[in-house]
Amino acid sequence: MERNRSSVELCWSKPLRDGGAPIESYVIEKSEGRYHIWTPVDEISAMRFNYRVTGLLEAHRYSFRVAAVNSAGIGHWATVKVPVISIRLKCALSPLFVQT
Repeated sequence: MERNRSSVELCWSKPLRDGGAPIESYVIEKSEGRYHIWTPVDEISAMRFNYRVTGLLEAHRYSFRVAAVNSAGIGHWATVKVPVISIRLKCALSPLFVQT
């Protein structure tokens, strides 16, 4: 994960299992503050393993999660466990998630 004052780049790996159906897309959601109310950010191609979330406010807390989607539905969520505070900082994260 790479972040700056107004955006964060999320990165993930393809799930180890796809539940017997090819992955069609990935769904990304965010939560602001302490409320744990998840709102959709985007749904992107299964060929991508990263996404830049923009429009973040400096000094605000955000959490993010990603799930694979196939014909069986939405898989398990991979969640950034430590809330992200939008500041100028760089780090790496590649959440793994498994669809059953």
